[in-house]
This record gives sequence, structure tokens and C-alpha cells, in this order.
Amino acid sequence: MTRSSVWGFTSALLIAARAFAQDGGTIEGAVTAGGVPLRDCNVSAYRIDAAQQKAVQTIVTRTSDLGRYALRPVVPSSYVMIVTCSDERVYQGMKQVAATGVTTVDISLDDPFAGKWKLNVSKSALGPYTQTREETREYSHVGDTTVVTYSRLLSGNHAPTTDNYQFRCDGAEYGPPGRVVTCRFRSATAVEGYQKLPALSYYVRSIQGNVMTIKTFADADHKKPTATLVYER
Repeated sequence: MTRSSVWGFTSALLIAARAFAQDGGTIEGAVTAGGVPLRDCNVSAYRIDAAQQKAVQTIVTRTSDLGRYALRPVVPSSYVMIVTCSDERVYQGMKQVAATGVTTVDISLDDPFAGKWKLNVSKSALGPYTQTREETREYSHVGDTTVVTYSRLLSGNHAPTTDNYQFRCDGAEYGPPGRVVTCRFRSATAVEGYQKLPALSYYVRSIQGNVMTIKTFADADHKKPTATLVYER
């Protein structure tokens, strides 16, 4: 190949690369639940060909610890976007990319735990909480802060005790000394952490339909269960 041929071939590659860079854009954003980032979730985009009515390109990535993702390269077209966390599909929607550059698609999911719950004592294995006769709790939000309000009636008492505490589900510690609580999303419908109330206890809180289950453990590896508390809406 002559020098002029090499130069011509290289120039053609550069022109093609520039054209691809101009045509190729990015879909980026964050995936959150109750205002808190969801990490390590699959985010997929399927480019739909209007004439063929089928997907002609698939791009897949995962969310970072901050819940952020970036899908590239994308061209102006319609895309079906699907988010899956721990093998659970939590979002599916159609998005239109109208121009090159960055298209921001933030996916905000509701906190599945929000609302009022009542303990079903007969379905629970109370363990160290055997004195509990009745309990209701409510999860609400002030911005990205979760507020838990509960009312608990213990054996021998004529009136329930009520209290509340606050935390963010970002893995950090919240609360006064001796009553520290942590929370971290492990999927879109399950969180885990520990609390010192007053003894250190680890927990996994999950939801399926209208049933919320809180499992407590004596160890961080969740190999020594101590209680299973079943709540219903």
C-alpha cells in the first residue's frame, strides 16, 4: 500500500469515527427508590425499529453505588428501557431519544414500605419480642429521610408505647448513641442493616404484595436467625 493510500485509508477511518461520535449519544441518569440510590441494578435499552416493530440494538449496563448509569452509544430512536434489581423487574418504559448528545432519564421508584403496617402475631416467630401483643408501624418520608413511627403494646401494660426514629437508607449510621440504625437497599423490595436497641441486632426487611417481613439475626452474615416478624397492610 502506497503512502497516499495509507493516508487515504486513515483519513476515511477518522471521518467515520467523527461521524459515529456525532451520531452516537448517551442515555444517562439515576435509579432511586424513595429518594435513595439503587446500586448494582441492570439497566437495559432496546432500540426499536419503527418499520420492523422489533428491537434492533440492545445496550446493557449496571448502576453504580450512587445509583447512576450511562448507556452508550445511542442514536435518535425509540427505546424500551428495563431496570432489573436482584432479578426483579422494577421498571419498564418507552423513552424517545430525539437528538444526539446526552438524554437524561432519571427513574424514581416509590418506597415499597411506605404506609401503615400491623403486626400479625399468629404468623410471626417473635423470638426475643415475645412480650409484644400488638404493634403497628408507619413508614413515611421527609425528603430522602425515612421516618418510622410505631405503637407497641407489651404484656402486662394497659396502654401502648409510641415512638419514632429517622434514618436514610444509604448504609450510614443514624440515631443517638445506643440507638443507632442503618439501612441499605439490597433490591427494590428489600433492605438490610443493623440496629442497637439496645443490643446489636441485624435485620432484613422485605415486602411481597401486602405483606412485609422483618427477619432479625444475631450475626452480620444472617446465619443465626432470632425472629421473623410478619406485618400486613
